[in-house]
Amino acid sequence: MTNLKTALEADDTSGLLRGANASGITVHAYDVEAGRFPFHPRGHDHQIVYDVRPELDWPARGVSGRTCPDCERGSLA
Repeated sequence: MTNLKTALEADDTSGLLRGANASGITVHAYDVEAGRFPFHPRGHDHQIVYDVRPELDWPARGVSGRTCPDCERGSLA
């Protein structure tokens, strides 16, 4: 089991659901032990609420949405 889990962009501070139909959701890698996004060189946007899925190991499989480019590059390194 890995400490890298899947995090989905849930909503922003305006209360707008991001990708309500799953088409606009961006999927990220999240380190649950460190409490951070390990592949985001500039941190993450604090305006966005992330829905961390502890049951879904990274890399995400079978999750609708687009993969964050930073997370994808970091996973391949």
